[in-house]
Amino acid sequence: MRIQAAIKTLVMLCCIALPIIVNAAPGAPISSTNKYAWSEAVGWSNFKPTNGGVTVYDDHLEGKAWSDGIGWIKLGSYSGGGVYAYAITSNADWGVNRIEGTLTGFGWSETAGWINFKPTNGGVTVNAATGVFDGTAWSEAVGWIHFKGTATNADTYIASTSPTITLTPTPISYSNQASGTIEFSANEASTFQCKVDSGSHAACTSPFSYSGLGNGLHTVTIKAQNN
Repeated sequence: MRIQAAIKTLVMLCCIALPIIVNAAPGAPISSTNKYAWSEAVGWSNFKPTNGGVTVYDDHLEGKAWSDGIGWIKLGSYSGGGVYAYAITSNADWGVNRIEGTLTGFGWSETAGWINFKPTNGGVTVNAATGVFDGTAWSEAVGWIHFKGTATNADTYIASTSPTITLTPTPISYSNQASGTIEFSANEASTFQCKVDSGSHAACTSPFSYSGLGNGLHTVTIKAQNN
């Protein structure tokens, strides 16, 4: 299983200081291999289908999964990324929130209606360290949707997110230098790609060095793919 993640570090250079600001990691995509949930009524739901896919953020989920039995399953009305919490108060603001490791709220299928990610006697979780989903969601139309377990064909099925990237240690707060280094690691064996601003990603290792920055705000992006 190979999964990708990315983290961005902002660098601002001016005549006085160069602050390095650590942002929360951007949304993590679902694994290309372990991407299915199971329902006895409608079979597999693919959380990383062609022309779709679900993204896991620190506080919410976005995107859509595909089920051959009920079609598209949308995970929320919002698609802007970043920090967001669904109010779940109207047809214009609904979706699946993530509170630490617990998912709450509703997905939507035009065929099956609302899918509750925190029903009575059920619920779906995401392990922050491994990215693995677990538990069950509930649909009045199709019943339980399982995010981990043993299917009828004896295959184990999970949906999992990407490696977590950590800056180690956190870069210095201010510097008046146009060059520097950023140290990083992942929570599992991974290969990395780095870029500065709008440049192209290239293979890199920690520490990553940058240089030649001009005045203003700059972005260093680091991506990890597990081995």
